Amino acid sequence: MDQVKTIKVDGALLDTASKYKAVNPGQVVKLVKDQVKMNEAGDVEIVDPKSGQVKYKDDGTHYTIDDLTKEFLTANPHFVSATPSGSGTTSKIGDAGSGEKFDITKLDMTNADDRAKYAEYLNQSRPKY
Repeated sequence: MDQVKTIKVDGALLDTASKYKAVNPGQVVKLVKDQVKMNEAGDVEIVDPKSGQVKYKDDGTHYTIDDLTKEFLTANPHFVSATPSGSGTTSKIGDAGSGEKFDITKLDMTNADDRAKYAEYLNQSRPKY
């Protein structure tokens, strides 16, 4: 269950923080991760940090990881990169040169190749000092 949670929660948060150009996606994950829970059915739920209750949007639908990340980065703009990424750059993870977006939620963590891709993905997301 922990491995599934790591993929569904940590991986999705990291991917979403990267998508919204967070300066340090790993740090954003650490800061919002406590608001993400998995229910008994294995579905991801966003909870209010004060009440612990599941959060809903104005239209009555559940908050998503995307909504949570966007909300956090909007409230904390210093976590967002001030300059756009270079144009035409693609990740070398997965199908190198294909230009397709790498989706960590499609990895099979029982497969050694997929675990290696996930490890490479995590290493590329960490800041270089």
